[in-house]
Amino acid sequence: MRTIKFRGKTLQGEWVYGCYLIREEKSPVVETSAPYTIHYIVDYADFNGLNENEILLETLGQFTGVYDIRDKEIYEGDIVTDSDEIVETQYVVRYCDGGFVICEILNGDIEEALSRDIYESPDSDKIYSIGTFCEGWKGENYLQVVGNVYEHKLKTN
Repeated sequence: MRTIKFRGKTLQGEWVYGCYLIREEKSPVVETSAPYTIHYIVDYADFNGLNENEILLETLGQFTGVYDIRDKEIYEGDIVTDSDEIVETQYVVRYCDGGFVICEILNGDIEEALSRDIYESPDSDKIYSIGTFCEGWKGENYLQVVGNVYEHKLKTN
């Protein structure tokens, strides 16, 4: 059975994990009649809604179902390295066409790796299915989570 869960960063900057919910709310300002959408992560242990955490939508990422070499969960938006090579290669984890892929980060350009067309790009050979890649040579997984694109963007701004 596959585990479906998400992570996101709260408005206070804390990572939370669990079920992803979207709720449409009425505006608290009477003059504004337009509803607005709030994105939440709810802890799986608390489906009564007592532990709803509003998140920044741009930090939302789904668990891939794959663990790194240290048994850490790998999420959409993570930056991972392949430590089985002489030259360390970095990848960004993306969700694309119904599955998770890792895109090689070329020349340190994470934005390019996030937006690269997986079919038309001249570098499409640098994109791999995460499940297939992690089965690796003789079934060994060499990926290691080293960060994520959301915190990397904060450091570079």
